[in-house]
Amino acid sequence: MHLAPVPIEVSPELHVRVTALQKSLVLLESEEGMARDIARDIGAILGRRPEIMIAEDASPILEKLLGGGGKSAPLVLLSPRLWGTLNAHWRSHPDVIQVTFRIAEAAWPRIADECGLPF
Repeated sequence: MHLAPVPIEVSPELHVRVTALQKSLVLLESEEGMARDIARDIGAILGRRPEIMIAEDASPILEKLLGGGGKSAPLVLLSPRLWGTLNAHWRSHPDVIQVTFRIAEAAWPRIADECGLPF
């Protein structure tokens, strides 16, 4: 089996989930470089970048940001690595969304070529 790295990007589905909500955005990630990349992709999709917060454990930050349940509470976007650490309460919270990724459109010809498929 041959492995080849391919570029990924934040899934545009995020636009559908976030656009209807007029809330401030906070991105939680555990690594600063990855957080900047994700925030850049989110900015390209939504036309606005989220505030970045770096954390190893998302639950205390979610409690601080969303525990009061006020109208000014932000929409919190979590990277997949932090999403995987959440309990069911936060996963089902309406103001907590997992950032999902997809393979970048420009990478598909390379993938087809690597697999020996016509594109």
